[in-house]
Amino acid sequence: MKSLRKKIISALVACAMAIPAVPAGIASTMTASAATANWKFDFGGDGTTSGYTGVSASTAYSSSLGYGFAQTGNVSDVNAGGSGAGSDAVQFTSDDASNTFNVDLPTGLYEVTVTVGNAPRCSIKMEGMMQMMNLTRLNATETIQLPVTDGQLNIQAVTGIANGQRSISAIEIKQLNTTGVMNPHVWICGDSTVANYYNQADTAQHGWGQIIGNYLSGTPASGYVVRNMATSGQYAKGFVDGGQFEPIETYGKAGDYYIISIGINDTNYSNATEYYEVVTDMVVRAKAKGMTVILVKQQGRHGDLNRSPMLTGRWFGGQLDTIGAEQGVKVVDLFTAWQNFGISIGGYDAMTEYYAADDDLHQSIIGSTKLAELMADLAFEEEAAEIGTEYFMLRNGNSGQYLALTDAPADGTNVAQTENPSINNKYAVWRAESAGNGYYHIYNCAGDGSKLLDVTAARSANGTNIEVWKDSSTNAQMFKFIKQDNGSYVITTRCSGDSSAVEIINASLENGANAQEWERNGHACQTWFLDSVTEAKKDTSIAGDINNDGIVNIYDQILLKKQIAKQNFTHQT
Repeated sequence: MKSLRKKIISALVACAMAIPAVPAGIASTMTASAATANWKFDFGGDGTTSGYTGVSASTAYSSSLGYGFAQTGNVSDVNAGGSGAGSDAVQFTSDDASNTFNVDLPTGLYEVTVTVGNAPRCSIKMEGMMQMMNLTRLNATETIQLPVTDGQLNIQAVTGIANGQRSISAIEIKQLNTTGVMNPHVWICGDSTVANYYNQADTAQHGWGQIIGNYLSGTPASGYVVRNMATSGQYAKGFVDGGQFEPIETYGKAGDYYIISIGINDTNYSNATEYYEVVTDMVVRAKAKGMTVILVKQQGRHGDLNRSPMLTGRWFGGQLDTIGAEQGVKVVDLFTAWQNFGISIGGYDAMTEYYAADDDLHQSIIGSTKLAELMADLAFEEEAAEIGTEYFMLRNGNSGQYLALTDAPADGTNVAQTENPSINNKYAVWRAESAGNGYYHIYNCAGDGSKLLDVTAARSANGTNIEVWKDSSTNAQMFKFIKQDNGSYVITTRCSGDSSAVEIINASLENGANAQEWERNGHACQTWFLDSVTEAKKDTSIAGDINNDGIVNIYDQILLKKQIAKQNFTHQT
C-alpha cells in the first residue's frame, strides 16, 4: 500500500510541476472545464476554497460545463461546520438512483476522494453501486480507485442511517491511468468488527479491515489496494442484498483477494442453512472472476477468556470448514489465534484494553490493530508447493508462452519467453531439485543440464534480470513454488525474501519478451503452469527417447540394452 501511494504521489507531483501556476485571484473561480481528468470540487453555497471548483445545489449538469447535479430539486445547500472545503456541503434529499452528481471524464482509472458533511452515517454510491460504506460524522473522508469507461462518473450520497443527513462537502478526482485497468485489490466482506470507523476515540470500537493494509508489506498482497465493504450490524444475506457484494463481483479480477469475515449477526437475522448457501454463492461467484477467496472464523468475545473449558469457536465455524473443503478455498482460524494471544499476555484482565470501553465484543484501536496483524499473517501465510523432480516446461499464465534460454547454455545466458519451444535442444525444458526449507534449484536441461535459473547478482530490486548460471550455492538460485487456485504457480525469489517473483516484463505477449524479477502484484504474468514435457509436446519424438518421456536419460539406455539383449537371444535361437 505504501509503495503504491508513493508512486501515485510522485506521478501527481510531476504532473503538477508541468502545469503553469494560476494567479491567486483566479484560483477560487476556476471551472472544471479547465481540466480533462483531474478535478477538485467544493460543495455548498457559502463560498469556494482556493484551488477548488465551487458547486452549489443549484449547479445543474450541462455538457458544456462538464459537471453538475442531475436533479437540482433533490439537493440542498447545508452548513457542515468544518473548515475550508469542509465548512459547507450539499445534502442529497432523495435516494432515487437518478439523483446524482455527474462529472464528464475520459476513459481511465481514477482515485476518487469523498469528504462528507456533518453526516451521522452516510454511504456513497458511484456508478450506481455502493462504493463507500457509512462515512460517519463531520468531514469523514475515504479514497478508492474506480474505473470510468462510459465517459461520465456518477456520484450520490445515500442513507446510511434512518433520518440521517447524507451530504458531500468535497470531491477530489485524480486520473491514475488511461486504460481503466484497476490495481490488484483485497476486497473485504464483514460486520462491525471489520468495518471502517471515523472520528472515533482510541478507546471506542474499531474494525480490523481499516487497518490491515498496514500489514500487507512482505506478503503476497504487498502493494494491493484494500477495499473494505464491511458495515456495522451486517449479516451475510444482508451484505449481498444491500449491494455491498456488487462492486466486488463487478470489479474483482484474477489476482485479487476476497476475504469473507461475517457471521456474528447471522445468529439474529439468519440461520445456518441460509448462511451456508449465501456464503457458498459468494465464494463461487468470486472464484468465477479469478479471485482468491479466504474465509474467516471470527474472533471471540472478551468474556470468552473467563470460560472453563475454553471455547473452540463461534459463529458458523463448522459451515465455513464445510464450504472451504467443498470449494477448495482457505479457511483461517482467527478465533483461536485471538484467544491464544489473549492467554499469552495474561488472560481476561490483560485483554481489557484490547476491547472498546464497556464492550464485550468490539475492539479498541489497540485491539483492532492486533487483529489486523493476526489476519495478515493468517490470510497470506504461504506454504511452498512440492514440485518433485520430473521434467517440465514453464508456461506463462498471461502470454501462454514458455520460459526458455535465448542461446546455448553458458554462465549469463538470458532467459525469456518463447512461443515456439524446441524440445530437441531442451532450451525450454527444466527440472527442479530441492534446496531445503521449501526452496528449489531450477536446472535447465540444455547442454549438460548443469545451469541453474539465477537472479543476477542475487539482487532484490524490481527489474533485476533472470538468467542461468553454474551452481553458486547462493540465494540467487533458490526459488519457491506457490500454488495458485487455478493450478499455476508463483515462483518467488529467496534473494527478495519471497516478496518478488519471476515474471515476463511489462506483462508482454510478444515472443522473446524478457524474464525479470518484480515485486509480487497478483498479475497473471507472474504465474507459471508446469507442463510435463510429454504433455506439452506429446507428438514430438526425440532421438534416443526410448520410453517417450520427453528426455533422454539412463532409463532409455536400460531399455535399449534390454532390446538389444532380446534381439541377440532371438538371433541365437
